[in-house]
Amino acid sequence: HTLKFILEKVKIALLIDDFGYSQGKTVDTFLKDLDIPLTISIIPGTPQVKFVAEEAHNNGKEVIIHLPMQPKGKFNPDYKWIVLDRMSKKEIKSVIKEVSKDVPYAVGLNNHMGSLITTEEKPMKALLEALKEENLFFVDSKTSPNSIAFSLAQKMGIKSALRQVFLDNEKNIDYIKGQFQELISLARAKGKALGIGHINMITAYALKEIVAGLDKRKIELVYVSEIVN
Repeated sequence: HTLKFILEKVKIALLIDDFGYSQGKTVDTFLKDLDIPLTISIIPGTPQVKFVAEEAHNNGKEVIIHLPMQPKGKFNPDYKWIVLDRMSKKEIKSVIKEVSKDVPYAVGLNNHMGSLITTEEKPMKALLEALKEENLFFVDSKTSPNSIAFSLAQKMGIKSALRQVFLDNEKNIDYIKGQFQELISLARAKGKALGIGHINMITAYALKEIVAGLDKRKIELVYVSEIVN
C-alpha cells in the first residue's frame, strides 16, 4: 500500500476593475505581460470596451461587466448605464440586457460604486433575477459594510462571490504586497479568497513581483468563475 499525501492548494482569484477607458501600456501589462489567470472587469459604455474585451479574451483572461450602481451621497451620473434607486424592475432588467450585449465574452458582473443599491433588497433582487436570465454570475465588490447583495444572491441560488480584500486602496507596492498576504491568510482559512485591484501601473508592477515570488505548490491563482458558488 502506498500512502499519498496530497497538498491541497488554496485558491486565490484576482479581479481587476475599471477597464474600458483606455488602450496602451497599462492595459497591455495586465492583459499580455501578466501571464496568470486574471478576471478583467470592464465598465459598459466606455470608449474601449470592445477592444479590451477582445484583447482580454485573446490573451486568456476572463471578462466580466463592471456595472455602475448608485452609491450613497453625491455621485457622477455620467455613465451610459447605471442602476439607480428609483428604477423599476423592468428598467433594471433592461439595463442588464443592454450591458450584456455591450461587453463581449462577459461571464459575470460586479458592482462599480453601489454603496446604496447593494444595501437595498428591491433593486438587488431585480438585478440578480436579470443576471440569472443572462446566465451571469455576480461578485459583490462590497463597497458598503452593510451590503446584502452576496447573501441575497446566495439565497436566490445565483452563482456568486464576495470580495475579501481591496488590494490597492493605497497606490504603493509594499502596501499591495501586504494586502496580498492578507488574501493568502484568508484563503488558507477558507480554502479560497477574492481580491480586487484596479487598473494602474503600480498595481501591475506589484502583481508582477508577487507572482514571481509565489509558492505555486501551495497557492493556485484562478479565475473568479472558479470560486463562485
